[in-house]
Amino acid sequence: MSQTEVEKKTITLLLVDDDTDLRQDMVAYFQRSGYRVIDCGTATDALSLADRQHVDVIILDMILPDMSGLEVLEKLRSRGCDSEIVMLTGEGSIETAVEAMKKGAREYQTKPIRLKELERLVEKSYSAGQLVKENRQLREVLRHHQRPPQIIGESEAMRSVFRLIERTAASNKPILIQGESGTG
Repeated sequence: MSQTEVEKKTITLLLVDDDTDLRQDMVAYFQRSGYRVIDCGTATDALSLADRQHVDVIILDMILPDMSGLEVLEKLRSRGCDSEIVMLTGEGSIETAVEAMKKGAREYQTKPIRLKELERLVEKSYSAGQLVKENRQLREVLRHHQRPPQIIGESEAMRSVFRLIERTAASNKPILIQGESGTG
């Protein structure tokens, strides 16, 4: 089994399209290709599914019966969903493509689209998302390791102190530090 096949088996897709025939074709194709696939035909179901389980990539139709794909995208992002999103539309325009990208879509494609091409977009989106997550994790590790070792604290108040220390450390000006007696 190749590395790509192993990775596909760990990728969970959520397919959201009200066109039942197209959705069934996509489900069959991606399952045959080794992906874990969840599907639904409404925005409400998509939001519910995304809230309940981890999804790596969402293929989201722009026009759904209960709300637009852009509204779904906005709600997903406001709920903290960090899934990569590939938007599909039957009636694409530059304006909606730009708006979708600004709201957090990774890709924007017009229908009809070949399933092989859609799979390429899924893989590309998943890889980009993994890089973003890895970058975020590495920044967090660095942030923890760059702290002065003699200062202990994880609270938001202490993080604020660390940021203040970073800003003032480069200054040659005298700094007055005040505090209650016995606080260090």
